[in-house]
This record gives sequence, C-alpha cells and structure tokens, in this order.
Amino acid sequence: MFPLLQRFTAARSADPENSYARGVQTLVNLGSARATEGVLFDSEGMDYALKANLFGYLFGRGVLSYTDREIVVLATIASLGDGVEAQLGSHMKNTHSLGVSSAELQKIVDAIKIVNSDNGARAQRVLDGLKLQ
Repeated sequence: MFPLLQRFTAARSADPENSYARGVQTLVNLGSARATEGVLFDSEGMDYALKANLFGYLFGRGVLSYTDREIVVLATIASLGDGVEAQLGSHMKNTHSLGVSSAELQKIVDAIKIVNSDNGARAQRVLDGLKLQ
C-alpha cells in the first residue's frame, strides 16, 4: 500500500556504545533544531531517556530507516486524538525534511482519514497549516 516505505535504507549506528551521543546525532539527522540546545521537555531525566533510549538505541538498531520510523510515528500520533497537533506538526516537518514530499504526506493523511475521520481531519488541518512545498 505504501511503496514509499520501500524507498529508504535502514539507519545503522557506527558507535553501539554511546546511545546518548547517537541519539543527539539522530535528532540532528532528523532536522531537530533542539537536538543540541537545552533539555527536551525541561526535564533532564526525560531528555536522557528520549535521546539515549528512543533516538539512540531504538533508531540505531537498523531495522527501519529514519523515514520509515517517522511515517510510523505520524500514524501513531495522529491516532491519539485531541491535543497532539504540535507533535504531529513537528513530525510532519521532520518527515518532509527527510525527503517525503507534500503529496506523499497527503497520502498518509488520506490513509488516516480512512481509519478515523476525526483523526484524519485533525491531521489534515495540521498539514494544511504547515504550508510545505
């Protein structure tokens, strides 16, 4: 259904020993402006957990490409309902910066609409508000 997922190669880490540093680099690769600035969620514990475990360890396993993971994250966040707009927009921007076109993002949103019209409408509003090229 999504040939887009087959287009990208899996991300693999060169340094399996330092998950935190790998997580920071992953965030930089994803285009995060806050990767090296300050602490995520204003919490050192949360910052370390996300950077080391999620972005360092899980992203570094080489099972999925960054793009594939971002597409999964988009669908997951969109399925959560109200209050996810900021996160959804951020991940849409990340996905776009990784090479997914606006038209391909629209196809993802269209698929979300099929599963749940309310969540799809919310995702559509977020996508429309980003004005991506």
